[in-house]
Amino acid sequence: MKQSVPGVHRVLGGYVNAFVVDSDDGLVLIDAGLPKSESRIVRALSALGRRPDDVRHIIVTHAHPDHMGGLAAMLKATGARCWSHETDADAIEAGVPPPVYAGPGVASRLLFAASRMMRNNLTPARVDHRVRDGDRLPGGLVAIHAPGHSPGQIVLMHPKQRLLFAADCAMNIWGLKLSLLNEDRALAADTAARIAGLDFDRALFGHGGLIDAQAAARFREAFARP
Repeated sequence: MKQSVPGVHRVLGGYVNAFVVDSDDGLVLIDAGLPKSESRIVRALSALGRRPDDVRHIIVTHAHPDHMGGLAAMLKATGARCWSHETDADAIEAGVPPPVYAGPGVASRLLFAASRMMRNNLTPARVDHRVRDGDRLPGGLVAIHAPGHSPGQIVLMHPKQRLLFAADCAMNIWGLKLSLLNEDRALAADTAARIAGLDFDRALFGHGGLIDAQAAARFREAFARP
C-alpha cells in the first residue's frame, strides 16, 4: 500500500486497484475489488490508522466483478452509502455484470476466459445513489460518464488535485492503452479520446500504475483522434 497523492491512498493493489480519498465527511472508497477483497481493504485501512466505519461512501466506477465483487461485504463492514452510475446500478443490485468481449491478441482472449469465471458467485449489493454525468460526489469528486468498457462506467475528476481516477477507460500496464475487454471497443476508444480532452495532471487506474505528471498529454498521445 502507498499514498499515491496527498489525501488519496491505494488500499487494494495487484490485479485491480482500489483507493480511499480523505474528505470532510469521512473516507470515500473508490471500488471494492474482487469478491473476498474486504479483508485486504480493512487491513490497509488499519495501516492508515482508520477503521472500517470511517468509510462513509463507496463509489463503484462500474459493474464488473473486479470492481464490485467486494462491495456487499464492504457495505456491511462500513455502513457506508453506495454510489454508482444509473446505467450500471441495476447490474450491481442484481449481482449480474454486463457482458464484455475480447479485443485483439492472445492476452485479451485469456483474460476473457478468466472473466467468465469471475461472473460466478457475485453477491448483489444495494445502490443508494444513482449517478448521472456531471454529478458532484463526496470527496470533491465529479462523475464523468465513460461508456464502452461498461455501459455505466464513470471516471472521476478531482479538480482540486487535478487528478483523474480513470477506472477502466484505459489501463497503464506496459504503457497506456485501452482495456483488454470491453462491452463496445469502438465506443471505449471514443470515450478515451474524449477523456484525453480534459484537464488533469495525474491519473490513477483500475489496472496499472499512477501517471504522476502530464497525464492528460499522455492520454492525448495515446487516444486523441487525428
